[in-house]
Amino acid sequence: MKNIASRKPDKLDRGRGRMANPVVVRRHFTTLQKVLQDNGLLDRPDQIFNVDEAGLNLELRKGKVIVDRQQKHAYSTAKGGCDHVTANYCASPGRALVPPFIIFEKSFPSGDYVANGPPGAMYGKSENGYMDDDLLFKWFN
Repeated sequence: MKNIASRKPDKLDRGRGRMANPVVVRRHFTTLQKVLQDNGLLDRPDQIFNVDEAGLNLELRKGKVIVDRQQKHAYSTAKGGCDHVTANYCASPGRALVPPFIIFEKSFPSGDYVANGPPGAMYGKSENGYMDDDLLFKWFN
């Protein structure tokens, strides 16, 4: 019993949970290597960009789960909820940075949220608070 602890679980989207397995991850990196080779990008880091998103679900967390004491996070899958904000970041290994894109769910918040936001950031909204094709096009145009 010394090796377990009670923790509040971190939410993990069901779709992301299904993709977090060795087969999917290995296939991703195999495909990535092929794309980089086929397009002559292995020696051109300034032409490679990676986009990452950091989602913030504003729903209250409830309950606890039992985990190994050494485990930093405990995840619990959840249906996507309301009040979601996503911050998208983009950079290249060649050190190029694209200003972040902050996406709100359904509508923009009241108040002057831009004044205290990251320098040069762009803002958008989508039905679910995540990037979609229209917002991606807007970000890179």
